[in-house]
Amino acid sequence: MQSTSTSCCTDSRGPRRLPRVRQQTHAHITEQGEAIKLLARDRKTLRQQRAKKDATIARLRARIASLEATVMAQEDQLREMEEDDGADRETKELNAKPTSPLQNLANQGHGNHDHPGSKLENFQNTNPPVFSKTEEPLDADDWLQSMENNLEVAGVEANEKVLFATHYLAGPAEPGGLAPVP
Repeated sequence: MQSTSTSCCTDSRGPRRLPRVRQQTHAHITEQGEAIKLLARDRKTLRQQRAKKDATIARLRARIASLEATVMAQEDQLREMEEDDGADRETKELNAKPTSPLQNLANQGHGNHDHPGSKLENFQNTNPPVFSKTEEPLDADDWLQSMENNLEVAGVEANEKVLFATHYLAGPAEPGGLAPVP
């Protein structure tokens, strides 16, 4: 029996050696097959790593969106709290400052939806006359009639009319401007 090896072949003429080029080609093909197997294995590993990274990126994006929503909600709450604090500070400032009854009424008038602006502003916009003194009683009566009309136009309530009108008295007619009567 004849022994066979990778470098030889048998045929009807007997053992023969493969040419050297064929041996090198066979070795090269074998090496390439191994390299292809390694590359396929590496490609599979890279695809798995990429899938893991993509999943991680998707989780991070979802977390970022969740955090952004949380931040926006907290910013809205903060704005509301600042608005509430601002209103509270205004109230405290108004309560802390000594004000005249007329200023208090003016501040309250800002919430009046029937008339734009405050009652005081509305009244001042009627350009009420200032009364100081007169020798004629009819002049005082004319001033009173004018003031009543202006107070009515401005929407000033009955319990506030004297308060508003007294701010348009000057000189001896001003409260406390007359000497006490014995």
